[in-house]
Amino acid sequence: MPRRRCNLSQCSRNAKRMRLVRSQEFEEGRDARLSATQEHQTRFCAAETSTQREARLSSNRSRMMTTRNGENGEQRKARLSVDREAHALSRKCETFADRETRLSFQRARTTNARSQETQDERKIRLNAEREAHALSRESETFTDREIRLSSQRVRTANAKKDKIAEVILIQIYTGKIKIGYTFSSTINLTNMRLVS
Repeated sequence: MPRRRCNLSQCSRNAKRMRLVRSQEFEEGRDARLSATQEHQTRFCAAETSTQREARLSSNRSRMMTTRNGENGEQRKARLSVDREAHALSRKCETFADRETRLSFQRARTTNARSQETQDERKIRLNAEREAHALSRESETFTDREIRLSSQRVRTANAKKDKIAEVILIQIYTGKIKIGYTFSSTINLTNMRLVS
C-alpha cells in the first residue's frame, strides 16, 4: 500500500508546513500536483489485487458514510448541487460508448446492491423513492409532466420490444422457430421473416 499522506487537519509541524505550501501554490502548480496524484492513484489501483481493492473500497465507503452522517441540511444540499454540476459536465463530453459503459456498470452495481438488501431495507428504499417522486411531481409544470410521461411511454415501448425480441431469440435458440433474418441489437419485428 502507498504511504499515507499526513492529515492536513492535524496540528503537527509537518501538517502546518504542508498547509502553508499549498496555500502559496499557483493554479498551474496545484493542477500539476493533483494530476500527478491522480496518475499515482491510477497506477496503484491497477496493480492491486481484488482483496486489496475490496478493502480500499470498504474503507472509502465507511469514511464517506461517516462524513455524510456529520453533514447538516445545508452542507448536504451544497454537496449534491456540486455533484449534479460535475455529473452534468462529465456527461456532456461522454461518447455513446462511454455512456453505455457507465450505464451498464451502474445497472450491475444497482442489481448487486439490491440483491443484498433485507426486506426492511427494501421497504425503506421504496418508501423513500415514493416520497421523492411525490415531491418531484408536486412541483412539476404541465410541460414537465408531459415530457416525463412521453419519455416513460418510449421506455415502456422499448422494453416491450426488447422482451418480445428476447422471447423470439430464445425460441430461435431452442429450435421452436426458424428465422429468415434479424437486425442486430434491437430486433425490428416488422422486418422479420418466419420460415416454416
